[in-house]
Amino acid sequence: MQYNKLKSLNKKVSKIGLGCVTFGREIDKEQSLNILDFAYESGINLLNTSYYYGEGNSEIILGNYFATRKNRSDFTVVTKIHGNLSSKVIENCINKSLKRMKTDYIDFYGITYDPNNKLEEILETMEKFKKQGKILQVACNNFDYNLLESSKKIQKNNLYSNFGILETVYNILYRGAEKEILNHCNKENIDIITYSPLGAGFITGKYKNNLEFPKNTRFDIKPGHKDIYFKKNFFETINKMKLLSEKTNLALIDLALAWIISKDFISSILIGVRQKHHLEKPIYLLKNKLNNEILKEIEIITKNNFDLIAP
Repeated sequence: MQYNKLKSLNKKVSKIGLGCVTFGREIDKEQSLNILDFAYESGINLLNTSYYYGEGNSEIILGNYFATRKNRSDFTVVTKIHGNLSSKVIENCINKSLKRMKTDYIDFYGITYDPNNKLEEILETMEKFKKQGKILQVACNNFDYNLLESSKKIQKNNLYSNFGILETVYNILYRGAEKEILNHCNKENIDIITYSPLGAGFITGKYKNNLEFPKNTRFDIKPGHKDIYFKKNFFETINKMKLLSEKTNLALIDLALAWIISKDFISSILIGVRQKHHLEKPIYLLKNKLNNEILKEIEIITKNNFDLIAP
């Protein structure tokens, strides 16, 4: 496993992180615990969850895992909240997350954009919990450049700590993080962790334009993904990637994952899985890099995909 040192905490995190979105939603407790054991044995030490994943079951499963394995300190845990970010809601969610995960601290607690509550009040509330030690560092999720800059001004003016992590979508279809966001994070020492390396399964090539979703796929479970990925230029990109797959005799999944793994600006790539072999692939590709010529071809194919999912 490859590790990267975080700028805001004296910790190293695995280049491959485990996204726990499937826990308690698509797979049960036993399956989740087996995947956690496999991840731990493979050297993965970053776990990413949310207060809302599986209606809270994801955090509960992690709490059961830490309690039975006695290994909480071996992991860097990221959890988050979205929707209503009033001070009262944030306080309730943080305290419940701590209780669910049977821990007295959360390494990174992420906030998303909430147009109905003032950013100043949200950051003030997060700083309070950081000072209490309940969270070690504040993170943000899907913030664009304008939100990052606005947050920076508030944090600087009030002597609040800077964000430690930005969690953002990144794959061959959404490369927007490479633009203004990357420069901002480099300048402000914010680590970047990314999710949806396969576009919730869209990049596997299994979906056809305007056709029904295959049963039990991510799009079937969360149909909202269609609005994010069912775009003409994205289908065109996938068709070009399929041709590259045939030319190189490498699976489309391998090409997409290996390309992301090659990006040094990413501290950790979150992989959400339902079976442990879904983790085996990126771990293998981490050890067996693609040659530069193939990576350059992927760059050319995806050169116009510099969108960013809205906050």
